[in-house]
Amino acid sequence: MNPEIWRDVFDAIEGPAFFHDEKFRVLLANGAYCRAAGMTEAQALDKPYWEVFLPGTGPLPGCKDAVSGKGQTSLQEEVNVGAKLFSSQEEVNVGEKLFLSKGYTVRDDQGKQLYSLHLLSDITVQRQAEQAMADSEKRFRALIESAPDGISLLGVDGKIAYASPATQRILGYPPETVIGTDPRDYTHPDDLDPFLTLLNDLLQKPGGSFTTQYRFRHKDGSWRWLESTVSNLFAESSVNAIVFNYRDITERKLAEEELKRLNRALRTLSACNEALVRAGNEAELLDAICRLIVEVSDYCMAWIGFPEPDVANTVRPVAHYGYDEEYLAAANISWANTAPGRGPTGTAMRTGTVQVNQNFLTKPLLTPWREAAQLRGYQSSIALPLKSAAGTLGVLTIYASEPDAFNKAKVTLLQELADDLAFGIETLRTRAERDRIAYEHLHRAEILRQSLEDSIKAIANAVKCATLTQPAISSALGNWPSPSRANWACRKTRCAASSSPPAFTTWGKSAFRRKFSPSPAN
Repeated sequence: MNPEIWRDVFDAIEGPAFFHDEKFRVLLANGAYCRAAGMTEAQALDKPYWEVFLPGTGPLPGCKDAVSGKGQTSLQEEVNVGAKLFSSQEEVNVGEKLFLSKGYTVRDDQGKQLYSLHLLSDITVQRQAEQAMADSEKRFRALIESAPDGISLLGVDGKIAYASPATQRILGYPPETVIGTDPRDYTHPDDLDPFLTLLNDLLQKPGGSFTTQYRFRHKDGSWRWLESTVSNLFAESSVNAIVFNYRDITERKLAEEELKRLNRALRTLSACNEALVRAGNEAELLDAICRLIVEVSDYCMAWIGFPEPDVANTVRPVAHYGYDEEYLAAANISWANTAPGRGPTGTAMRTGTVQVNQNFLTKPLLTPWREAAQLRGYQSSIALPLKSAAGTLGVLTIYASEPDAFNKAKVTLLQELADDLAFGIETLRTRAERDRIAYEHLHRAEILRQSLEDSIKAIANAVKCATLTQPAISSALGNWPSPSRANWACRKTRCAASSSPPAFTTWGKSAFRRKFSPSPAN
């Protein structure tokens, strides 16, 4: 190759480049090296390169090793016939700039150094960018690792590729134990299909996202409600995954459900109070209360029982509504202090206190009713005494389909309902008794009025009879009766009138007609 052409190529190298001998003296320098050194090539020749550019107190460590034969042998072993190439690479700070020095030392077959070439690249901007990226990554990782929300990446194989440290705090799993697992194995069966539908739609929308709520199994076996924002970042080469950003909202969901239940309880109380006002009789009121408790509050069943004064102290159901399936018929509930009377209903009747059963499975005293309750889906119950000034009128018992359904707030509202119901029963009974007494008084007055009317009519009829028959008597006797006969007739008339007026009226009319009426003309 023409030396001039070679020289032009050497000068065309963008970064500083120079050759040096075994004593590290500059043999040849390109234009970029001279500009960086601030001198001409003639000024740089024969000087140790650290006195020209790449300032320092001696040769670069890697360069020194390469010259002494300790450097790394290049993959390109043969540069010239019988020559070997040794290389070194190191970063050198020059003021505020950072250069990458790549050194190549060529030796002959006897190991003698022929020359060394250094190619310098200004990597200041590159390293700053890399450092900024590293700092950003470090901050991002610190944010992820300290964030209260969990972050997971779902790879192209559908398995968890990354899980942030919050995974253990939220779900109990150490992050490394879930990597490579399928999230479907942790998702609640009732939530899986809707979630997969959303996920499949998202796969068709690069860069898209959605937010949803679902239940995820905790390491302890419980179900936790998660709210996740799911993003499709497969198009981002640095991510290439579906990103889950999730938080635990279990407490919020429980609070929302409890608020709904309390609102239903308040609506039930309001509806029952309205029924109290509208009820025409006790049976109508009891039926309405049981129906409203089930329909408005979404309980399984409600019933009301009254105590029977029989030998077994039976609790007699007088009203019920909901899913019963002959439960009450076979329950054999008593209010005596015996096994059949030690359940919630019997105890509430006997003691006059509210009895809360949060779980049919955990209370030994509920063994007589446990199997029947489970078959009907009863998980918990509450028995509320209906108390009046005279004592306990009865018990209102309610069954729920989930355990722990009756917390303190709900018990307070239901107890208020029971107190209102007891007041309503007592009011209706008082009204019924008042109506009965009023009816009896009215009935007696009616009998007395009718009796007086009958007596007055009898007297009037008797007087009329006596007036009409006097002339007939005179005509039959031919003259007025003698004093003795007249007295006899008057006494008989008074006697009959005073003893039995109606009988006299009937007898007077018929007797006088027969005895004293004029005979038919002969």
